[in-house]
Amino acid sequence: MPRQKQRTLSMVSFSMVSFSMLTIGGAVLLALLFPCTAIGFQRSNLSDASFNSSFDAPPVEVSAARQTTYYLGTSVEIFADTSRKAVLSDIVRGVYQGKFVRSQELYPNCLNTNAVYWVRVRLRHREPSVRGQWVLDVAYPGIDSVQAFIPSGDTLLNSVVVLGTRYAFLQSGASIVPAMRSLRASRAAVPLPEHALVGDAYTVYLRIVAQNPVHLHLIIHSRENFALQDQREYFFFGLIYGVMIFAFGYNLVIYFITRNPTLLYYLVYVAVTGVLVSGLNGFVADYLWLNIPDFSGRFLATMSVLAGIVGILFGQNFLQGAVVSPKLNRALNIVMLLQALALPFTALNILTLQHVGASSMVNLWLLVALSVLATRQGQTTARFYMTGWIFYGVIIFWVLLSVFGVTPYHNFWTVKLISIGTASEMVLFSFALASRLRALERSVEDERRQREIGELEFRYKLERAEQASEIEHLRNVELAELNAEIETQHAILRRRTADLEEANTFLKKLNEEKNELMNIVSHDLKNPISVFRGFAEMLQAGDTGAAQVRQITNQMIATADRMLGLVKNLLDMNRLEAGAMQLNTVRFALHPIVESTLAQYQASAAAKRLTLHFDNAAVSPFADDMVLADEQATMQVVDNLISNAVKYSPHGKNIFVRLQSSSEAVRLEVQDEGEGISDEDRKKLFGKFARLSARPTGGEHSTGLGLSIVKKMVEAMNGKVWCESELGKGATFIVELPTAP
Repeated sequence: MPRQKQRTLSMVSFSMVSFSMLTIGGAVLLALLFPCTAIGFQRSNLSDASFNSSFDAPPVEVSAARQTTYYLGTSVEIFADTSRKAVLSDIVRGVYQGKFVRSQELYPNCLNTNAVYWVRVRLRHREPSVRGQWVLDVAYPGIDSVQAFIPSGDTLLNSVVVLGTRYAFLQSGASIVPAMRSLRASRAAVPLPEHALVGDAYTVYLRIVAQNPVHLHLIIHSRENFALQDQREYFFFGLIYGVMIFAFGYNLVIYFITRNPTLLYYLVYVAVTGVLVSGLNGFVADYLWLNIPDFSGRFLATMSVLAGIVGILFGQNFLQGAVVSPKLNRALNIVMLLQALALPFTALNILTLQHVGASSMVNLWLLVALSVLATRQGQTTARFYMTGWIFYGVIIFWVLLSVFGVTPYHNFWTVKLISIGTASEMVLFSFALASRLRALERSVEDERRQREIGELEFRYKLERAEQASEIEHLRNVELAELNAEIETQHAILRRRTADLEEANTFLKKLNEEKNELMNIVSHDLKNPISVFRGFAEMLQAGDTGAAQVRQITNQMIATADRMLGLVKNLLDMNRLEAGAMQLNTVRFALHPIVESTLAQYQASAAAKRLTLHFDNAAVSPFADDMVLADEQATMQVVDNLISNAVKYSPHGKNIFVRLQSSSEAVRLEVQDEGEGISDEDRKKLFGKFARLSARPTGGEHSTGLGLSIVKKMVEAMNGKVWCESELGKGATFIVELPTAP
């Protein structure tokens, strides 16, 4: 920030703080001078009273033919009863005769809120008047109660008899129940009773109680003129409250649209201030009367404190006080805290409206100082806010001077001007909020434009950088192309190397399978063919008998079956791997195939003294062994598993075959009591040409294709096959095929 601007802001801050301190001092001085002013008024007039102990004010001549309005200010005598013990009988007997002081002002000051004021005035009628033809109006709001004692023979009115004289008892005011008021109005007023005598003067006594300083605006109106004045009052306040309600409603709609928290503080401030102003004008006590002693004064003081607190919150939020001036913002926080602590004292009537009014000048001018600084720092929207507070502050300061008796009192300038100032402040604050919203819109628009400009600048810089990069690229294009070509060649070489390694691996696997196949052909086919050839040569020699021919023929058939089985396994494996084997899925029972296969291997098992056990738990009243699979493939699977069990079981052992059924699958278990399968053999158990450590126990031959064919066939029929074995405890091969629905 430039040094000149810092110096200017420092001077403004010093000026505002100094002005605020002067205002605080003035407010404190007013608060200290307040009781002195009231006491001085009484003392300065008591000396006159000592020379005029009798009622020396001339009676007020009341005549409808002459005029309709009479101002009683200079015709009344006032007694400030600080003991609050005086009663009507003592007043009438003259006990306090020397205490009454004749008013020299049109609007007498009653500044001592600890006193009860007795007022007397003499009236004389030039013609008879009916009840209610004239109205005695105390045209100052905020009076708690007015009790009027008027000599009258009207028996229809409440009355008291003092020293043989009947006095009509009439009452009004904020603390009086509306139903008990002699006249329903927004200010204290009582109708004069019927008066038939002409030319006789009589004395009217008024007992006035107020918590706040008041000015006795005593007027006698004709009934028609009072009604006209009342209409004008309601019209005036209707305009004022209409402005407030319009400002509240308009900004309420905007708040629901924008959800701006500043608007919420403003709405609460308008609501609290509007209720406060209506209380100052007597409408709250008139329409919201509560049976609470001193309700009006407590209510006004409490609402004044709340208005101050909400006003500070609104000002801090609107002006961004923490950013504009942290010191002033902290001072406002302290003032707000003190006012919050004062709320219970106002509710208990310990702090009254004059104390709150004097203290409200502190936060008012602190907010003015904050708004000046905000304006200096470029918040153009703070001008409306500053204008509103200055205008309202001048009005409040003028009213306080008038209330404390420093400046002359006038009913309009001290009462209605507060309402005008409040409404004007609300309108200016509304303008400030509208200006703030427009400023926010402009700020958003400016931000969008700045963002677009920034994007254009970024694109320009990016294009320049791209051009420079392109130039650099052109300078190194040849080297880059060579590097790219070398990298491409390296990639091709790596890819070809990988392909070659993969091809070598595949060829190695094929070579291993070829070698395995050649071993099978050379071993498992060569020997049977040699045997078959030997048998054929024996038969060709013709020197064998019939029994020997039959034996040789059987062995030749067995040898041919063995070779045929080997060829068949090789062909099946080839078709399974090529996907050429067609499976015909049908619904059939599994146990007949198992029983047939077991019968087929009964002789082989008996030769090795093996016992075949068949537990057919799948066939029961509650289950069946119907499967959905290829029947021929299933027969081949069962044959392979049972033949393996017979082939690898030691002599004299047992083979257990079990069938179990569930809702999802039929399980076939083939368990032997052989050597079992090691962990190393289990990894290659179902592989092609698998050579395991276990060997057939009867000299049988094995190609290593049987279990591989079993696995591929079972999985092709949507089944599962696995082995459960523990070395030295035999093995169990399990097949599950899907149950037929």
